[in-house]
Amino acid sequence: MFTSPNGLDDTGYSSAADLVRLTRAAYGSPGFASVVATRFHAVESLDAERRIVQNRNVLLWLYPGAIGVKTGFTSPAGFCLVGAAQRGDERLVAVVLGAPGEPFSAAAALLNYGFDGFEHRTLLREGERMDDVDVGGRSVSVSAGGDVRGLIPSAATVSRTVEVEPHVAFPPARGEEIGIVRISAGGRIVGEVPLVVVSVPAPPPPEAGSWWARAAGAVVDAGGVVLDALFG
Repeated sequence: MFTSPNGLDDTGYSSAADLVRLTRAAYGSPGFASVVATRFHAVESLDAERRIVQNRNVLLWLYPGAIGVKTGFTSPAGFCLVGAAQRGDERLVAVVLGAPGEPFSAAAALLNYGFDGFEHRTLLREGERMDDVDVGGRSVSVSAGGDVRGLIPSAATVSRTVEVEPHVAFPPARGEEIGIVRISAGGRIVGEVPLVVVSVPAPPPPEAGSWWARAAGAVVDAGGVVLDALFG
């Protein structure tokens, strides 16, 4: 909760999660990323010497990939820092609040944990074959109807759960979506995609003495009776 624009020693308060949300929103504003990544800036004046100001965020000098964001300190709040770093396509934000001394080491440790402990992985690809499922007592070949990609803990166990909709009747059509494939990692659901029919087995050949075979035999017998009546 914020009660002033600057938050300095007033009755407002915020959490680390609040500051992450604000940071993500701020990066969507033109010029923000450039400002918070600037180490030095020259302030020009019409009637005084040019003044050089330095960014107080030590991460910009010491942490590989650091791109921002903001330091802060008040006596009640202690030393605070919102730190951001980017490596490749991954951009992470770490927030340290209420530190008794410099917050940069703690922020660097958090960023290291994020970069080292998690990874973007493609967990399922569209068209990837799944184990056959049972539909009406018959086996049906199925595949994944989409890609699943997510940020997961590096050591997490990835599992797949297939659920077939209970009302599906045999035979389903090829390409029909008959359920879902759910991907989980580290006990959390990462994504879901449709379960798509690849192929349906052909019907088994009729057994001897089946109804249609008996019907065909009856037609032949009837034909023989007619011929006997005409020519016998």
